[in-house]
Amino acid sequence: MQMKAIIISQLIGMTIAYAVLMLAVPAMAFDRRLSGHRVMERFFLCLVTGNCYVILLVLLLSLFRICNAFTLLAGLLLPLFISWKRHPLFPLRERPGISLSSSAVWPGEPTGRRVSGRGSFPP
Repeated sequence: MQMKAIIISQLIGMTIAYAVLMLAVPAMAFDRRLSGHRVMERFFLCLVTGNCYVILLVLLLSLFRICNAFTLLAGLLLPLFISWKRHPLFPLRERPGISLSSSAVWPGEPTGRRVSGRGSFPP
């Protein structure tokens, strides 16, 4: 039973690390370029960019014959720290056409703006 708990905790840790490195870091790094795209386009572009970065990093480190655990970890964590420096607290900001008030969430209330992605729906 103890071995199963260790395996499950390692699997959860690897899933979180993969999601951070492959999705969160490219999303933070390319925030301005991806801001006009839909959510699925952002997801796909972040996934492709993250995977290509890791593949390119391993190939370059192998080319220079310095591919070990320290250099790989440093190469993976460097963009994370750069992204955190650019976006320190990820403030929730209001964008045009999106209301963060509670009245916009509940459709039965007539007050407030409607929440919409790219365009607005007719009333």
